[in-house]
Amino acid sequence: MQALDLVGKLLGAHGRVLPMSAVPLELQALVKGHDPARPDDVDTVRGQATVALTPGEVQSVHLVPHDPPAVPEAVAAVLDADWVVLGPGSWFSSVIPHLLVPELLDALTETKARRVLS
Repeated sequence: MQALDLVGKLLGAHGRVLPMSAVPLELQALVKGHDPARPDDVDTVRGQATVALTPGEVQSVHLVPHDPPAVPEAVAAVLDADWVVLGPGSWFSSVIPHLLVPELLDALTETKARRVLS
């Protein structure tokens, strides 16, 4: 987070970019028809870009490790926010993963902020 704060300061950015978890995460999805040659097969695909760009139908997404710990500063930011914007980005690779971190989901549920899906 120190590196993100430093880059923000160098760029003159307002606000902060916070990671959702302090542990490395891998996004995985079960996708039907990921391989067009096998349209009825369900495969596990890994990685944000692969999930976002799959030609198949995403059946479900999950994080590895399951139920990762949230960064406390991210939880505090959500709870203290006036507005929380989910998105823009791929629904399965940019929006839903934040809801798979239990402490962030709780904060998004509890916050008094207005919530926007873009």
